[in-house]
Amino acid sequence: MRNLSICLLVILFFSCNSEEKNKELILETFLEYKKAVVDRRGVDALPYIDNSTVDYYQLTVERACNINSNELRKLSLIDKLLIITIRHKFHASEIKKLTGESLLVWAIDNGFISSAFVKDAGIQGIKINSDSAIANFTYMGHKLPNTCHFIKEDKIWKMKLTALFEYSDKSLKQIANSKNITHREFIFDMLRKTSDTEVNPEIWERMIE
Repeated sequence: MRNLSICLLVILFFSCNSEEKNKELILETFLEYKKAVVDRRGVDALPYIDNSTVDYYQLTVERACNINSNELRKLSLIDKLLIITIRHKFHASEIKKLTGESLLVWAIDNGFISSAFVKDAGIQGIKINSDSAIANFTYMGHKLPNTCHFIKEDKIWKMKLTALFEYSDKSLKQIANSKNITHREFIFDMLRKTSDTEVNPEIWERMIE
């Protein structure tokens, strides 16, 4: 019985040490990603972003190339915003050359992933479940209602940015509803405020060749 107790204590010790080490690695991933975003260095952020996020951005590029307004209407507001932003910011020939990775790099380099917010953001209360983890977001030391998600891929902890999209989409819808405007009007209004280029209304229908 004594030997069994010692074995259990040893297992518990190493288990606790392993969890603490993983928490340190998760925090390191967040801080490295944060630094890259604040410095607007998309290429430096990529190693800390999970595959599902890259896949989502790849799908967004394909949608920007191919879908019409009827298909667009069925998507979430954040999906629509990203697709229309791509069509507004890039020529058709440029969109066709984009990949999920290159779009992410461009978005970070150009501040579309807010460096102002990320600069004062943090995480706390990391909880690990096998190869996934969540943590509470903080902003200027205050806990936020949304959580930061992490996935271990090839033994490296990475950020799952797509997990934030549901919360972001809900927030955007609330703003649009408060203004009593359609998703189309909301997106075009955002583009006009953040771009010096006139918005071509045809980008709602298709990619402009």
